[in-house]
Amino acid sequence: LSGYDKSLCVLRKTGPAVMDGQIKCMSATLSCVAFERKSENSRILIIANKNETEISYVLPTGWFGAREIHGFETDGKTVKIPANTAAILR
Repeated sequence: LSGYDKSLCVLRKTGPAVMDGQIKCMSATLSCVAFERKSENSRILIIANKNETEISYVLPTGWFGAREIHGFETDGKTVKIPANTAAILR
């Protein structure tokens, strides 16, 4: 496994929202999908960019100020996601 894949495996084992959280689609448009996984006391936002170019994704209401836990840095309101990658925020 690559370093990226290994870090995702670790994330899965340490986050209740990842392991058994409910899934809610936040948006799906133009080869970009974002969904929230939420458990009783934790939540994450996963944004996948399947475009061939970088995108600047505006965070949904309720996610302003979120911090990056896997992927790319956010300014608290948007996150830039390179082509064919994903970001995970908490």
